[in-house]
Amino acid sequence: ECTAAFERAMHSVGASVRARETLLADGVRVMREALERDDADPRVWIYLGELELQRGRSDVAVDAFRRAIELDPQDALAHSGFAYGLVEQHREVEAEEALHGALTSCPSALLRGQLGSLLIDQGRIEEAADQIERGLELEPENEELLLLHARHLSESEEQMRDSLERALASDPDFVDALVDLGVLFATQSRRDSARKCFRRAIDVDSDCVEAFHELAALELDTAPREALRLAGRSLEIDPEESRGWSLMGEALWQLGRKAEAHRALERACSIRPVRADGARAFWIRARLSEEEGLVQHAIWRLEEAAAYAHLWQPVAADLGRLYADVGRLTEAERWLQIALEHDVDDRGSRRLLRRLRVR
Repeated sequence: ECTAAFERAMHSVGASVRARETLLADGVRVMREALERDDADPRVWIYLGELELQRGRSDVAVDAFRRAIELDPQDALAHSGFAYGLVEQHREVEAEEALHGALTSCPSALLRGQLGSLLIDQGRIEEAADQIERGLELEPENEELLLLHARHLSESEEQMRDSLERALASDPDFVDALVDLGVLFATQSRRDSARKCFRRAIDVDSDCVEAFHELAALELDTAPREALRLAGRSLEIDPEESRGWSLMGEALWQLGRKAEAHRALERACSIRPVRADGARAFWIRARLSEEEGLVQHAIWRLEEAAAYAHLWQPVAADLGRLYADVGRLTEAERWLQIALEHDVDDRGSRRLLRRLRVR
């Protein structure tokens, strides 16, 4: 009964918000009733912790996982859930300590990978690499560890592809690996291979926003109507994703529907907090204004995005270039320097800055 209730709740991701909340609450009720009959089953405590995490109740989840650990100190899932709950409460130091402690008595590829991810988030790449490598020694074909290796430790595209393909050999339906492999193929101009990866990811998970985004970006130049459809579908799944609105704006522009394009991009720029995709939307709006010959409008768009220039380097580069075009040379130099701080290989900004300094 507990397993069935847990699986119903955890498989309710595609349901409406109300239906999902109901299934999660029902699952919690079943676990509580089971624990009233027998509170010494660590599996039920783990189920309860997982469900409470899904409900956003990390404090209750942490208590449930702690109880599961007391009952079975060798259960890696209990340790993993406990650490994840601490991270949800922004208690990363305690989570790291808990994972290190668990690994002294419970060798686990799962826990090595989780600790590696936590260290990556803190920028401690060398320590993360050690944890991932040690996890792969325990489980050489662990798909989650192979994905981490591909994303953060690969030293070449060939090595990245090898790790992703090994992950997919272990689990052909591993959506994250399919999307990452598709992105890799797209950067190599292997469009058909990229398209197959993204479509496979969507076949496995019809709500995979990232796959819709990447496929829309792939189709943008050659099939803008299809790109528009795909962007629209991504926004049906998550209307608060700035990249979906940005892709829709670009597709509409390609189709000559300029007023609609600007509205879509305005929507992308309005989403908070601003992340890289949102900063890129500001930059696209500026580029479109420049295409229309509205240089001052383009500058205004980029000035709006100035606070987010660290998220999308071309904001600083284009702001420097346009300031130079209108004779605001001191500001141009400052923004070109900022652009180069974010991308030392930006040759265009470097050449323009050199010309301005010898004027």
